[in-house]
Amino acid sequence: MKDWEAIKSPGGHWLFSDKFITGTGSGTGEYYISYTISRSDGQILNGSISAKMKLKDWSKTGVGIVCRADEYGSFICFHTSPSESSKDKTVLRLSVINEYYFNPLISLKQEVQLDSGYNTFKLSFFSGEIEGTVFTSKNSYSIKQCVPNIPFAGYVGFVRFLRANLTIRDINIIILNCKDKLKTTMKTREFDVFLSHSSADKSIIKQIVSDFRKENINVWVDHEQINFGDNITGKIEEGLKKSKFIVVALSKNLGKSNWCRAEYGPILNKEYNGNSNKRVIPLKLDNCGDEDIPYLLYDKRSADYSNKEEYISLIKFIKE
Repeated sequence: MKDWEAIKSPGGHWLFSDKFITGTGSGTGEYYISYTISRSDGQILNGSISAKMKLKDWSKTGVGIVCRADEYGSFICFHTSPSESSKDKTVLRLSVINEYYFNPLISLKQEVQLDSGYNTFKLSFFSGEIEGTVFTSKNSYSIKQCVPNIPFAGYVGFVRFLRANLTIRDINIIILNCKDKLKTTMKTREFDVFLSHSSADKSIIKQIVSDFRKENINVWVDHEQINFGDNITGKIEEGLKKSKFIVVALSKNLGKSNWCRAEYGPILNKEYNGNSNKRVIPLKLDNCGDEDIPYLLYDKRSADYSNKEEYISLIKFIKE
């Protein structure tokens, strides 16, 4: 942590050890802003920064990750913000700070409840596209926006608001150039959805595939992508790599399918650990009970195929 530097703010303190960064005390301006930056990689135009962050009470104050920062109180940040409607939840935002002037750009409509301990935060930035994601033990939440503000290279780091006491560990900084971004996008994003299901539900799955494609959602489904003589495992791995969302069709038949668990299990584990940019979404096909829902999917919010409003909301979410 020797290359980290605290930007001077009255009453604000940052301490750097071999494994942790801690921030305490006050800050500058109306929101008591205090931030620190990493000098190790220099100024970065495109890339990402992630870390595990712990705050005593997420609902009362704000902390986050910054990118394209300078030494004069200007940066883009993905951060938490106090909730006005709930004592237990927080608001996730993307904001621009311009010489300590606070300008919130977009907030996640759903207020979220973070774990009392560490939560994994990630901020990705490429050109004007900025995406912030937070991973809890039960779910993940993302917010994305085109941010033309501060388009030049800058430092990455962390920010505190309202005298927050923050502890940070497991910091990971990735620098991305245009060629890397284009290459990665071309290789990994051929499909919007990988549809994991039991073969016994094939008739319903065909209707879902039809519904998705009417909305211009590109779907990977096994009976179309796996031909006679193909390596089944290899084809499934290829489909998972090239899909943004993995939709798991929950039904009484699913628990009998070992293939389905092999499909979504590794992705789900990575998602919980903050190492994946993919999202696993359960979709209930019938009135399956708790005993029919795989343990790894039990705490994830699901959509119900028989509930028209929920099903349409799922389609809209995938399209966004």
